[in-house]
Amino acid sequence: MSIIVFDTETTGLLGPMAMGVELQPHCIEFHGIKLNDSLEVIDTLSFRSKPPVPITEGASRVNGITNEMLVNEQPFAHHFISLAKFFCGTETTVGHNIMFDKMILYWELVRLDMTLNFPWPMQAICTVETCQKQLGHRQTLADMHERLFGTNFTGAHTAMGDCEVTMKCFIEFVKRGVITL
Repeated sequence: MSIIVFDTETTGLLGPMAMGVELQPHCIEFHGIKLNDSLEVIDTLSFRSKPPVPITEGASRVNGITNEMLVNEQPFAHHFISLAKFFCGTETTVGHNIMFDKMILYWELVRLDMTLNFPWPMQAICTVETCQKQLGHRQTLADMHERLFGTNFTGAHTAMGDCEVTMKCFIEFVKRGVITL
């Protein structure tokens, strides 16, 4: 069994499905951590990609990534094979608001006409939904981390930082029996 915890940063926020692919945001940063069944890290994948549209000011304020920072990066299509290989054979994905990140990847796959050629894991675990079931309300990643560990964290709103903290919280939920695998 393997589990991938992942996070993305984007050019903006998702719109309704009816908006169509041309108006959906693009992935500008991906970070994934693959765990084995003992919840030990066995692999990572991280990349930035140059989008065909400008990053919105709001997105840049949140994630700290500017258009200038991506000038020399490859487009998302360049990373498809390594991303598909990374996901291949994985049974479960984990994320904080996992459907957002899955939809970002979905729209990128639609643009590449590769939605049917991607090895999506069968199960998705969302730490936001876990908090909602446990507390009756959603928590931000920072609030969830502080509740579980009593401390803040740095690196919020970077794919790597959010992914590492999500992994730490996920493992803690498993240890406490809140999430069962």
